[in-house]
Parts: sequence; structure tokens; C-alpha cells
Amino acid sequence: MVVVEVSGYEIGPKARLTKADLAGVDLSGVDLERAVLVQAELSEASLPGVNLHQSDIRWANLSRADVSESNLREAHLTGANLSSADCHGSDFTDANLYGADLQSSNFRQSNLTGAYLVQTNFTRASLQGACLVDACLWQANLEEADLSEATLTGASLWRAKLRGAIATEATAWPGSFDPVAAGVIFE
Repeated sequence: MVVVEVSGYEIGPKARLTKADLAGVDLSGVDLERAVLVQAELSEASLPGVNLHQSDIRWANLSRADVSESNLREAHLTGANLSSADCHGSDFTDANLYGADLQSSNFRQSNLTGAYLVQTNFTRASLQGACLVDACLWQANLEEADLSEATLTGASLWRAKLRGAIATEATAWPGSFDPVAAGVIFE
């Protein structure tokens, strides 16, 4: 197990970083599997390629952070702020993002298969080519989000807000879902 010291914190698998101030810090490629980052300050942090598998990141601030190409499988991100974050190409399979703020974030080509996205705010987010197969998007706000070429087959969109969301003919929807009636704009 590799542990590094950053800003006075020991960073590595199973690290205990509750309320840690890591704003703007470069943690590229670090292994934080099963770490506890509850209420951590990670705004504008550089986290590309980071392993956050099964980490507890509830109520953390990752606004404007680079979390691209990272592993967040089964991570717990309830109430986390990822507004304007770059999450492109990251794996959020089976992650819990209940009530998370993801507005204006970049989730292009990300994997959100089976993710719990209830009451999540995706307003103006880019989900181009994202995989949301079997995701639970109950009461999620996807207004003005870019869903071009996204795959939502099997996703649950009960009371999701999609007015002004952008899609293409290549966007795959759940069985009987009517995107036009939901206010989706096709380009």
C-alpha cells in the first residue's frame, strides 16, 4: 500500500480525510480506495485517474475539480458538490449520488450504470455518450443537459425534469419513455 503526504495529510487507501482541506491539490493517479472524505474540501483539485472505489465522499466539495478518467465505482457521494467538475470518462457504476449538485459538469463518455441519481441536479451538464443503463434518476433535474448519444435504456426517469435537454436520434431511451412529451429537444 502506497501512502503519500500531501498538505500535511496522509493520502492512500482507506485514508481518513473527513473535513480535510485539499482544495487545489494535485492528487493525480492516487489510490484512495475505501477512503473517507466526508465534507472534504476538494474544489479545483486535480484528481484525474484517481481510484475512489467504494470511497465515502458524502457532502464533499469537488466543484471545478478534475475527476476525469477516475474510478468511483460504488462510491457514496450523497449531497456532494461536483458543479462545473470535469468527470469525463470516469466510472460511477453503482455509485450513490443522491441529491448531488452536478450542474454544468462534464460527464461525457462516463459510465453511470446502475447509479443512484435520485434528486441529482444535472442542469446544463454534458452527458454526451454517457452510459446511464439501469440508473435511477427519480426526480433528477436534467433541464438543459446534453444527452446526445447517451444510453438510458432501463433507466428510471420518474418525475425527472428534462425540459430543454438536448438529445440526438442516437440517444437511447427507456422502453415506453416519450422524450418529446418530456420537453427534450432533438438536434
